[in-house]
Amino acid sequence: MRIHTSSELREIDRLAVERYGVPALLLMENAGRAVAETARAAARDRGGRVFVVCGKGNNGGDGFAAARHLAVSGVPVSIVSMAAIDEMNGDALINQRAAVACGIPFVDSLSSAGPRDVVIDAVFGTGLTRGPTGVALDRIRAIRAARDRSAFVVSVDLPSGIDADKPQPPGEAVQADVTVTLHALKPATVQYPARAWCGEVRVGSLGIPGDGGPGPLRRYLSPEALRPLLPPRAADAHKGTNGHVLVVAGSPSKSGAAMLASRGALRAGAGLVTLATAPEVLDRVLPQMPEVMGHALRQLTVGDLVQALERKDALVVGPGTARDESTGPALVELLRTKPVPAVLDADGLNALAQSPTALAELQHALVRPVLTPHPAELARLLGCSTAEVQADRFAAATEGARRWNAFVVLKGAGTVVAAPDGTLDVNSTGTPAMGTGGAGDVLAGLIGALIGQGLSPKDAAAVGVYAHGRAGEIASRGRARGLVAMEIADAVPAALAELA
Repeated sequence: MRIHTSSELREIDRLAVERYGVPALLLMENAGRAVAETARAAARDRGGRVFVVCGKGNNGGDGFAAARHLAVSGVPVSIVSMAAIDEMNGDALINQRAAVACGIPFVDSLSSAGPRDVVIDAVFGTGLTRGPTGVALDRIRAIRAARDRSAFVVSVDLPSGIDADKPQPPGEAVQADVTVTLHALKPATVQYPARAWCGEVRVGSLGIPGDGGPGPLRRYLSPEALRPLLPPRAADAHKGTNGHVLVVAGSPSKSGAAMLASRGALRAGAGLVTLATAPEVLDRVLPQMPEVMGHALRQLTVGDLVQALERKDALVVGPGTARDESTGPALVELLRTKPVPAVLDADGLNALAQSPTALAELQHALVRPVLTPHPAELARLLGCSTAEVQADRFAAATEGARRWNAFVVLKGAGTVVAAPDGTLDVNSTGTPAMGTGGAGDVLAGLIGALIGQGLSPKDAAAVGVYAHGRAGEIASRGRARGLVAMEIADAVPAALAELA
């Protein structure tokens, strides 16, 4: 499913009229119909009425159209309008007049909306960029109060008060039970905390093609998009054909990170996994993981890494490694001189952040690496605050990808995979139960294993984050607490099987 910004959607509306000959009034009609279908089902299930709160713009016009569709289908409906009769403009005015002509009652407030009723929020659409004020804020608060009385809220396109392009609402907003977002997803519908205000998100068709449109390709990941990227395993496959991953991870105080990254690689189907780390870490890990081979690595130098990489197909480096000021330059020199596909995670990223010169040279890697930072790590790499990263995760990940000519996997709810060309994937899987130490180590190993099996770094990142989140869902069994990273790793085969 495509994700479009508000400016791109305005261009799509223009193209619908000029390229496809679809009148803007028909787009509003289709929007109203899509919203009415959701509200009608909810009202019939609850046995209640529908109240439509209409703003003064085109979102209000969508609300008037929805009210008319509901009325003609026999659903009791009333309108709370922010604009007096004939104060609207354009297509919204046409739909306001049609609602009046249909005899739909206009009421002054939502005070009578109760627990069996449905409220359609059609106050603001995608044009809002600042906190609501005045009458609009009063209406938003009234909708929230109705929901506090257990009314069911359906928002048109976005919950009013949400900025379509940002994860952080600029002010007070409606809490929706369902958001019928029109034509395509918006950044706010897939990124937290705004995503939480949307409730269940459904995409309503406007009756125009949804494949193209302006702007870079942004996708909300789905099994249908990812299945073609994961090749079937050959009937005569063996360990030598399924990829050999070198995992450089762990230190005396973080041997668990080495174990989890290796486990993630194995569970993702790597034929062979070699763990390169300090001898004392090998002594702890290998007895517990007989499937993993060991390579003693006393220092993270270019020469030592080149030796360890002999006959390896992919490199995962960073989970739990010791911090040393020479590590960042050594990693970049390796990637500039040897065409190895690499996943850089955790302390591998922190090592780069400690060496601005090495970080700047990362763009010259012979194979574009995959970087897997959490927000604080990306903030250190970009030289900004974690709050700035979280304020616009799309922009932060895209800037990192462009600056370092790499694929940036910005972890968190709605993990973002950004490419240097501006294309972007957003993960649709996962659970709050995955907020546990070591989950990122598993992801690094998983992506490395997919690269080792022949996927491009970009495709491996997309498939990897989806399968990782799905594995968390499988392993947690609907529970929000108590999941551990090893359980995520062990559920990866089941998650990948769903993409086969």
